[in-house]
Amino acid sequence: MSDRQPGQKQGKKLPRAYRSGAEMAGFLSYFLTEVYDRDYSALLDEFFLQEEFMEKFVLAPGHVSSHHAYLGGLLEHTLSVATLCQHVAVQHSRLDSDLLVTAALLHDIGKVEEICCEERIRTSRRGELLGHILIGERMIERKIAALPRGFPREKELKLIHAVISHHGELEWGAPKRPLNAESLVLHHVDNLDARVKGFFEVVAGRGRVSWPELENYFRRPLDLPKAADRDT
Repeated sequence: MSDRQPGQKQGKKLPRAYRSGAEMAGFLSYFLTEVYDRDYSALLDEFFLQEEFMEKFVLAPGHVSSHHAYLGGLLEHTLSVATLCQHVAVQHSRLDSDLLVTAALLHDIGKVEEICCEERIRTSRRGELLGHILIGERMIERKIAALPRGFPREKELKLIHAVISHHGELEWGAPKRPLNAESLVLHHVDNLDARVKGFFEVVAGRGRVSWPELENYFRRPLDLPKAADRDT
């Protein structure tokens, strides 16, 4: 089986995001204008203004099974995390908003190589052996090394740290735990969005999860939401 990536030929029956690609692309463009630091902005442009990368990014799923497990899921999740991080930065002015939003936009970019989409959504060979955190770290470092005007080392370290620590705990796959405020916020926001979306994927019966069996994403029975006009 080949490892062609999202952006190449897709299976016709793979699930897709509820939101339109054009709408989400517009929100992504908005966030690029919300990063005012010229170093972070230049780095983001090297990813999100590149056609080849964007062809993969806009179609990539956010996960193989547990949350945002459909075409366009990665972009949907990324925008949600960036939005929530921006709101937190407004409430807590001591946070470096440019660092936080940049990290939010880049935290899962390794999934464009970790996850394959052809007849089904699955993990690539590279994804199995390296995982999206290590893949994403390498992608960022390559882009930084190629920037013509250079990139401050301290900014690079803070950004890389936020990206590699966004899973929060070593047992959850993070090479490092969050050690500063921005990385801590990113971790909790990322986890919040994945868990909320994962909950609704479980109760909707999408993906390879089940309700109310204990083997679902949350490993416990869940309370199924009811319509507002239902009393029982």
